[in-house]
Amino acid sequence: MVRKTSKHPVTARRPEFQPRDLLLAGIGAVSLGRKQVVQTYLQAAREIDHLPAKAEAMVKEAEFAARKLRKQVEGEVSKFHKQALVLVTEARNQAEKRLNPVLARLGVKSVSAKRRSARKPTARKPSQRRRAA
Repeated sequence: MVRKTSKHPVTARRPEFQPRDLLLAGIGAVSLGRKQVVQTYLQAAREIDHLPAKAEAMVKEAEFAARKLRKQVEGEVSKFHKQALVLVTEARNQAEKRLNPVLARLGVKSVSAKRRSARKPTARKPSQRRRAA
């Protein structure tokens, strides 16, 4: 005899949850959540204890980086300052050379002559102390 087979495969039935299973799952979830909250709280308390030391380390690191950057910037600025100073003195010398004949005709003394004739500051003599009467 031939056996009949069904054209549609029989699917397994979904398990039905009992209220008891749902209650136990809820209690387990609450228990796990409570444990994780306690662990997180303790870990946060430990981290707070180390926070001042971490902050000091970060401040020192930032100060070191700032000093290093300042030295680099000062080095670059000093190069540009020297270049600018050379250009300015050269431009001043050229201007003096070109303007001295014109100023001489107008009766104005040259700038370089004024510089040479400028008085040097004299040293002050120390004042004598008054005698106590």
